[in-house]
Amino acid sequence: MKELSRRGDVPAIGYNISKAFKAGHLKDKAGLLGILKTISQNLSRKKKGKRYSATTKDFYEVLLTIGGPRLCEFMSHNLDGPHIHSTMVWRNKNVISYMLGGHRENIVEIAGLYKKAKEMMSLQHDVPYITKQIARGMGVLRKERGTPHL
Repeated sequence: MKELSRRGDVPAIGYNISKAFKAGHLKDKAGLLGILKTISQNLSRKKKGKRYSATTKDFYEVLLTIGGPRLCEFMSHNLDGPHIHSTMVWRNKNVISYMLGGHRENIVEIAGLYKKAKEMMSLQHDVPYITKQIARGMGVLRKERGTPHL
């Protein structure tokens, strides 16, 4: 295997990933593992039969948003990812529109985003103090036993 590893053959790639996994180097890399799993599953599928994990979709949405369509298409082509239009559809499903100014609807949406982020990251503490103060001023937060909750 060491010889294959030096040459960079496909079995060596699998071997190196397996070795890193067993050594615990991928312990905190759930996103990377999700993307690798999606790539490995889609390599043997036809172009229209591919499925993408939520992590992979998020990855390509971020690429599209921050890097633009060229970067997203470049990465997708090289990592056997989704078509650019699929990524655009995923991104448009998650769009949140805000009105200019301090509207109640904006604060409600932002509070929802913080709540989702808190759940996703398994945070034990509350939403940042400043956001709570703004939300309380807008009448979005309710008081229960003297402590504001979203």
